[in-house]
Amino acid sequence: MGMGNAKKAAKKGKAMMRFVSLLAVLYKMKMLSPVGLYRLIVAIFQYGMNVMMLAKVAASMYGQKVAVVDVRKP
Repeated sequence: MGMGNAKKAAKKGKAMMRFVSLLAVLYKMKMLSPVGLYRLIVAIFQYGMNVMMLAKVAASMYGQKVAVVDVRKP
């Protein structure tokens, strides 16, 4: 019986660490705000969890900045 509780506690601890890591990443991306979280949730519902969702969030948050530059000379 004791082993089951230890496994549950370990699993719960890992989940908590993932959540803390997620919060740290959102803070670094300046998305830990109501507007940032709203944009993230809208993009997840529109595109699912994939690269397009990340592109949508980046475009909505940093649309005025240059994303890709072609440095090849014509």
